[in-house]
Amino acid sequence: MDNIKAILPSKKSIIAQPTDVSLNLNLESSEKQIFNNNIQNILNVNGLFNKERQNSTKYKINGQIELISLITGIKNNVTTTSGLFDYLTINDNINDFTTINDFFDIFIMYPQTYYGNNDNLKLVVKPLTNANDSDIFNAGFYKNMYYEQINQFVFNNDINITGLTTSIVVNNNQQLPITELYLFFRFKNNNSLKYQHSYTDINGIVINGNISDTNINNGLYVGDFQFDIDNFELSILKDVTCNIKFNLTGKTLNFIYNPFIPIKIRDFSNNVETGNILTTDNIPYYSILVEDETNGFNKNGFETYTISSTTFYSGTTRLVMNDPINMLPRKLIFNNNTNFFEYYLDFSNVYNTDSIIITLNGNKLIEGIDYLTSSIDTSKIILRFKPTLNDIFTFSYLKGENYVWRDLLDIGYIEPSSLLGVEYPFVNGRHYIFDYTKLFIKPDMTDLVTNQFFCKFNFKTSPSHIENKNNFVGDNC
Repeated sequence: MDNIKAILPSKKSIIAQPTDVSLNLNLESSEKQIFNNNIQNILNVNGLFNKERQNSTKYKINGQIELISLITGIKNNVTTTSGLFDYLTINDNINDFTTINDFFDIFIMYPQTYYGNNDNLKLVVKPLTNANDSDIFNAGFYKNMYYEQINQFVFNNDINITGLTTSIVVNNNQQLPITELYLFFRFKNNNSLKYQHSYTDINGIVINGNISDTNINNGLYVGDFQFDIDNFELSILKDVTCNIKFNLTGKTLNFIYNPFIPIKIRDFSNNVETGNILTTDNIPYYSILVEDETNGFNKNGFETYTISSTTFYSGTTRLVMNDPINMLPRKLIFNNNTNFFEYYLDFSNVYNTDSIIITLNGNKLIEGIDYLTSSIDTSKIILRFKPTLNDIFTFSYLKGENYVWRDLLDIGYIEPSSLLGVEYPFVNGRHYIFDYTKLFIKPDMTDLVTNQFFCKFNFKTSPSHIENKNNFVGDNC
């Protein structure tokens, strides 16, 4: 800005008075405007991370497989029993030997339904992936104790369990949170390698040949479980197994393996919690009804009542000194204070009055029009009409039962006393799970031919030294 010279008034006129034409401002303000870029927000990064971690339902799953088997890792096109012991050596061509990719596809399955009774629940699982979603390859130079190759598996897509729950059908289709997934190893039939495969489905039907994608999508049977209601605990009773027939010259050997390997994604606390629906506010949706004297293991109450001359009373209370039925509370009274008839249900505490269904002579009554419920005494039904002789009422309702459950532990928290809980890395909104799996394919010693074959051998320190043992099991390898 250019400098401007001011001419004093005394220079213009002799009679003019000198005047200070400059404007002097005093900066006396004690306030300052704060601009948006000067505002600081305090962010709880740890709390935000934990919130996102608990709410995330996405998983990235990978791991290693240690396959221990007599019928894998041997030469292609084996025709004699001696071929079972012809393993890869340093002088062999690796392409002449089978690998895990010749035998298995891997799926991720989730537990969908337990059905049956508490002492014998059958678990059905359904797929979250298909056969093309995973890759299996050598895990570098990793070998097991038998110097056999260890393999790596990777699922290329996120495993998302949003909206999925497990149900126990026997307990009124009770929903449970998913706490584990299953690796499912589907055996590939390979006629050129002389392998055949069979599997028993949930209906007890033997599936011969490869388990199809349709079979998998319809649900596969994992095994039998037992549910201990009092301790809110599931325990395995029997695993399902798959059968593999290995056809050799002159005989067929049977092998078995468990195709389902559980992967834990959440955990319940070791402490059992109990509460009554009327007095406890934090009962989780997956809690289980307890069998005790308060409810008889039946959450549904049902009763009928017929209006008769001997049971139809008037009064203002349920119990009076001159009550003709042995001082028992009256089922139906006329309340002189309200001018309404009041019916009292057998069960004194009904925890959900919205669930009450009332019929009169077979016709359903409408709440708010035909009757009212009391917020103070949940067993009281206020009739808005006068019943007549021989009217038949039916009442259906839910009782106030005791429930049992275990709290679901936060991801990343390990319970000190029991060491229950899971701790997986959480990055980019996903839980990263690494699982080390040992998959055993072992001879089925319940099969006569297989039993006789393996009982003839005594395995010495050298794998190539096999001695006839005349039907006695040999020394340990």
